[in-house]
Amino acid sequence: MEFKGLRINIILLAIIVVILVFFTVNHLLKIYNIERPLQDRLKSFTEIKDFLLINSNGKIDLQITFRPDIDFYHLYQEIDQIAAEHLGSKKGKIIVKNTDSKQLDQVYYQLQYALFEGMATSQFVTMEKNISRIVKANQLADYKLWIDHQALFLQLDDGKSSLYQRIPYHKSLTLNQAGGGSNG
Repeated sequence: MEFKGLRINIILLAIIVVILVFFTVNHLLKIYNIERPLQDRLKSFTEIKDFLLINSNGKIDLQITFRPDIDFYHLYQEIDQIAAEHLGSKKGKIIVKNTDSKQLDQVYYQLQYALFEGMATSQFVTMEKNISRIVKANQLADYKLWIDHQALFLQLDDGKSSLYQRIPYHKSLTLNQAGGGSNG
């Protein structure tokens, strides 16, 4: 088929080939310039048991399974920074996948009220005392609790396995304006 001396089928084939080459090169660049270096960095952590990169709504989520008895807070911060360096605006969530432990799950369930009450009231010392009491009553080997300006980090250890939770902490600041206005 020709149109004004141009073969339309050749032009359409060329357009399709160019589009396929564009998407193939884009995909290969993503794999070799972003995902592969990130995977290599994550493989260097002995504290990480397993990880998976998940495409989710234009972002890349990182699902991680940690080994027991690690420094969860500092390791999470380091992994978050590495993911941001490699993924930039494509960085999604970090999803912590815990190994199955009915005892740790049950203790975490018991702790939820103390955790959320402490975050809601900002009474962190009372929250820590309540957590300590519940952990001791359940005879866990150890626990750790960290709080920063973004989230609360909880680590429970039963001697064989660990449970890790990052709970976002959004405390809104309310400002009351006293006085002000115009005298005119």
